Amino acid sequence: MKIVVIAAHTDDGEVGVGGTIINLLRNNHKVMILNLSGDGEARKKGEKTAKILGCQVRWITTYPTCSLCEENILFKKVENILDRYRPYIIFSHWPVDEHPDHRLAGSIAIRYVNSKEQKFVDAQGNTFPREYYPFLLFYEVLTGKQTKCFSPSVFIEFTKDVVKQKKTLMDIYAKPWTDYSRQWYHHHLLMMKFRALESGVARGAEIKKGLWAEAFVPYPAPRTLKRSPLPGER
Repeated sequence: MKIVVIAAHTDDGEVGVGGTIINLLRNNHKVMILNLSGDGEARKKGEKTAKILGCQVRWITTYPTCSLCEENILFKKVENILDRYRPYIIFSHWPVDEHPDHRLAGSIAIRYVNSKEQKFVDAQGNTFPREYYPFLLFYEVLTGKQTKCFSPSVFIEFTKDVVKQKKTLMDIYAKPWTDYSRQWYHHHLLMMKFRALESGVARGAEIKKGLWAEAFVPYPAPRTLKRSPLPGER
């Protein structure tokens, strides 16, 4: 499968979907992290994490925040890349979020998927089925602080070695350590522990074994289409 992770900022993909990306790559799926924004230092870190993972990484703008870019221009650039890559699944930000960049990333993903859902009707009124339709899954970032009203129904479980590799990716973005980077680092660890409890994979002491999870909200797909399960999905 081809997978695209849309990230508002250069670190969002790895901290929000890092464990799932590792699971996908280990099962020989292709992953592209599509960062909507990122300046020089962020790009250096993004290239480093992509090299560790062994996945593709691209940027849309050189701005430090994607909200500085006009939405229609941003959408067209994203659309051109996705039309060429044709991912089976798109991961993007849950759009109910305090951060305007996260909301923008989520709305762009919705706009793209909606454009692919439409059926083609010719001049004679003949209806043709959609040629291509990607599935969309929303991920969370700093739930409770930024992401709001997030009620997941898809859980991806991963073991201690995956968590260790995700921590390595997060370390790259957190360093040099600041009070804020320490906060978001530990906040994401708590999120993974909580989602493991919520999914049922880890109950009580089992968390000490490293059985953690990431969680997602699926965007409604056409009733006739069924998505293949992801590695580690419950």
